[in-house]
Amino acid sequence: MNLLWIFFTSFFVAFSGALSPGPLLAVTIVETYKNGVKTGPLLISGHAFLEFLLISIFFTGITQFLKNQLVFKIVASFGCLVLIYIGFSMIIKKKEKKEKNKNFKNYSLPLKGIISSLSNPYWFLWWLTIGLTYFTISLKFGVKGIFIFFIGHIFADFLWYSFVSFALWKNKKFIRENIYVILCNICGVFLMGFSFFLFFKFIL
Repeated sequence: MNLLWIFFTSFFVAFSGALSPGPLLAVTIVETYKNGVKTGPLLISGHAFLEFLLISIFFTGITQFLKNQLVFKIVASFGCLVLIYIGFSMIIKKKEKKEKNKNFKNYSLPLKGIISSLSNPYWFLWWLTIGLTYFTISLKFGVKGIFIFFIGHIFADFLWYSFVSFALWKNKKFIRENIYVILCNICGVFLMGFSFFLFFKFIL
């Protein structure tokens, strides 16, 4: 096992996770229609900042507190509520005027990347299990090992979500307003359904 092994394994594990449908993908699909190819990278920049903070927190030894069942249920419950709110907001957008949709500021995309990540209990679960395991393994190589692990992990996210935004924007001319509304509704229903699934699976 060496640093190259850490990079490639963290890359492929993160890539497989990125391919799975989730809040971040739903937000990427909806926002790309309005903000273009930069949507994916900007969303992931917020996502990456959040994960950098989380890895920094790992150094403090707070993970035992985060693993507490009650703490996890509280965090997961809040995340489910946020997912419902995001999903509902996507559905009611069809009632808004097109001009109003264009007023969405680009600088808020990194923040949306943070919010959509925090609202996903699976994100916490992944980092408290697989992520923490990788952190422990990488720590054997010191700060350099953690850095390589983080770069491999984030690179997979940047690659996938940049591709999604590019592919959607490239075919934007085929996506008319009514199709966009349908996409918003599908993503909104998915997020709310995903929230209920997580609630019954991890909280009840």
